[in-house]
Amino acid sequence: MTLGVPSLGRKLLLRLVGVFALAFVASCALYLVLAWRHPSVEVDLGLGDLADRLAARVSPGADGKPSLNLDAKLAKRLVEPGMRYVVIDRSTGRVLGQSQPSITELIPMPPQGASRRMAFSVSRPTTEATSRLDGFVAIRDTSAGPVLTAVAQEHVTLWQSVAWAVDELKEDVVPIGVPLAIVTLLVTAMTIRRTLKPVAKLSRQAEAITPRTIGLRLDAAKVPAEVLPLVTAFNAALDRLDQGFMIQRRFTANAAHQLRTPLAILRARLDGMGDGTETATLKRDCDRIARVVSQLLSIARLDAHQIEIGETVDLCVLARETVADMAPLAIRDGRVLALDCGAAPVAARGNSAALREALGNLIDNALRFSPAGGTVEIAVRPGASLSVLDRGPGVPEHERARMFEPFWRGRDARGPGSGLGLAIVAEIAEAHGGRVQALARAGGGAEFRIELPETAAPAQRSAGALAAAQ
Repeated sequence: MTLGVPSLGRKLLLRLVGVFALAFVASCALYLVLAWRHPSVEVDLGLGDLADRLAARVSPGADGKPSLNLDAKLAKRLVEPGMRYVVIDRSTGRVLGQSQPSITELIPMPPQGASRRMAFSVSRPTTEATSRLDGFVAIRDTSAGPVLTAVAQEHVTLWQSVAWAVDELKEDVVPIGVPLAIVTLLVTAMTIRRTLKPVAKLSRQAEAITPRTIGLRLDAAKVPAEVLPLVTAFNAALDRLDQGFMIQRRFTANAAHQLRTPLAILRARLDGMGDGTETATLKRDCDRIARVVSQLLSIARLDAHQIEIGETVDLCVLARETVADMAPLAIRDGRVLALDCGAAPVAARGNSAALREALGNLIDNALRFSPAGGTVEIAVRPGASLSVLDRGPGVPEHERARMFEPFWRGRDARGPGSGLGLAIVAEIAEAHGGRVQALARAGGGAEFRIELPETAAPAQRSAGALAAAQ
């Protein structure tokens, strides 16, 4: 996830947590209100459970008679303010345990054949006012025989209901609800992440689309219905862009191709006009135009992916042949070309003609910027890299990012260049899965380095070819 960018998954999870928390609080509040407005002594006060717990504490004593044995927790609950209870042996009518004051006379006996568990509510006059007791009576069979247990409490106030609800939450809800809430949140987070996986997949597909792979499209299969319109619109936009690129490439290629024939005819006519000064100037201008047209055709071919990357190229052999082709130009301009290539072959997978053109463009660029009498070095290094080094003015660091753009020329540009040579080098390097860099050279000057994916080296060159390369 990108830093500072809001996460859709995190937003959904936080909102679900908020909804869960709000629903829980609202449920508890509603439960308390209903318990206070419409009390049920069995459920709201827990008196039915308390009566059952009293019956469970009755067991045969040492003399075989029923005996009540309260544990500390139950005894503490029975002495709370307003609480009353009694436990009676049904066989003998003997009271096994009771509170003070007693409520024996207040207990309504369940009718014959009625339920053995019954809630009741009675009013009891006092010196100050009439008090109401809410209670619960149960008849249970125990190991010591049948017993009757009754529990009553003075009429419940809101705060008593709240206190009871808090106890219920601590004892019953929290031990189950908290782990359940954690598991629910974890499952929800995993579900959200799994649901958003198609979006992440689409993002990776979109990242792979470049000007060289514009034919790629986002996969609309198994895309959620909510995202499908966006994917469809994005693919349609790419179709329109692809069509625009194709029209532009076709125009550039056709225009350059149509210009080659008139230029060839013009050059032939200039050759037949003699060797005057004006004729020489016209020939240079014609050659410059022809070079620009040739470069435009090269860019059009690269944009249309019309070069095959299928050869295993020995970069030392390629550099030697390119240096031999460029030597007359270096001699004419008063420069020296020097080739540095080791004894072992350095191989790369690519197109030899395209790589030769890229290296030739770098050498031509270095010859224009090198001082008169200077040396341009061409180095082939292990790791499938080609470097061209000069002792020219170098490249300012702030211009290195832009200098491989088409038609860009720096402030100190020299000669009749068109600004397409370095752009072609960058296109060729990218087509081979590599890159080109402009670096500062120690001691002054610049180094232009093409780095290519390395492959298995071809067979060892012959001694004659090695000597020629050196």
